[in-house]
Amino acid sequence: MQSRVSALLRVTPQVAQHIAWGSRTVARVPGHRSGLEELAVSYYLAGEVLILNNKYQKVSEISDTYPAGDFIDSKDNLYVVSGTVVDEFDKSGSLLDVYFSGLIDPVNVTVDAKQNVYVTDSRNDEIVEYAQGSNVVLYSCNTGFGNVGIAVDSLGDVFVNGGNTIVEYKGGLSACSETTTGISLGSSGGLQIDKKGDLVAGDQVNGIDIIPPPYKSISKTIKVSGGKDYYDDALTQNNDLLFIASPNSAAVWVVKYPAGTLVTTLTSSAGLPFGVATYPYVK
Repeated sequence: MQSRVSALLRVTPQVAQHIAWGSRTVARVPGHRSGLEELAVSYYLAGEVLILNNKYQKVSEISDTYPAGDFIDSKDNLYVVSGTVVDEFDKSGSLLDVYFSGLIDPVNVTVDAKQNVYVTDSRNDEIVEYAQGSNVVLYSCNTGFGNVGIAVDSLGDVFVNGGNTIVEYKGGLSACSETTTGISLGSSGGLQIDKKGDLVAGDQVNGIDIIPPPYKSISKTIKVSGGKDYYDDALTQNNDLLFIASPNSAAVWVVKYPAGTLVTTLTSSAGLPFGVATYPYVK
């Protein structure tokens, strides 16, 4: 327990002392959920995933055990890292599937264009791939470091943000052929890919790094004045807004992308946001 929570709460590990692991519970809280324009924010300690509309108003919520990284796919299905598993919900909030084979300490999740599901595991250094709706592991690769963020580009190349660096698996995980980009981060966080193919990588210590192909150097770092702990990130479909989940600041920052200008700061009585996901969020 301690290592799991401390990995998430890197800046405030003392919070880990107040958490007791329990059995996984999933419950739907009634309420209308926008199916086309939405922002899903995972609040780890509160056990809630809040669904916000394009005016940042809560339209519904899903209760899940210690929700962390999340992702919304092209079918509008929501994937949430929940304790030691990943839960998949449809757009009404009903639980569709649970992925857990090969997982010990999952941190983040993404889905590729073919609807294959990828999960990073920090405890056993694995990246695990499943077919959507199946708990059978298709491929599993060991990075050799604690994994956090993950993203897959249109070619099927898999990128992993962990161990204070970023690695690439060209062509996917079938061969487990890992290429190190040489990028050095203060502390790894989430990972996205924008429409230009640039990596949008969370560095918890320093900000959100924009890394263009061939992924050898950082072209820009987005920071929020007074901000700290850039843990997870998500982009709108048209790439005009970037959402940054900061558990240590108990906030989600909305910034213009790629300029980095702060638009607004979202806070909630639910507390500390660890995951943020959009699709297809249009402001």
